[in-house]
Amino acid sequence: MDNTDDHWKQWGERNCQSFAVWNVEFVKSDDHLSWVAQKFDFVNSCLVLQHIPSARGMTIISGLLRVLNLGGVIALQFPVVFSQRDSRIRGSSDIVR
Repeated sequence: MDNTDDHWKQWGERNCQSFAVWNVEFVKSDDHLSWVAQKFDFVNSCLVLQHIPSARGMTIISGLLRVLNLGGVIALQFPVVFSQRDSRIRGSSDIVR
């Protein structure tokens, strides 16, 4: 399978076209989302964050919250295991509420 950025962009664009979804833009960015200048009403991440280290995920979540419009909705799906050691994750859930 081709894992180039261009391959995934083309796959995503074809997928959107097949469902007649036209208000999507695919942009390559870094973990801080420093290339994202606009704000969004809805941010979604489904089963992506579980595949990366926690510290990197927290950086990405902070970036996603930064680009969310006031009153917007963020939907994140990932498994969470709570323990004494994971107290920073427990505390961050208060920010999202």
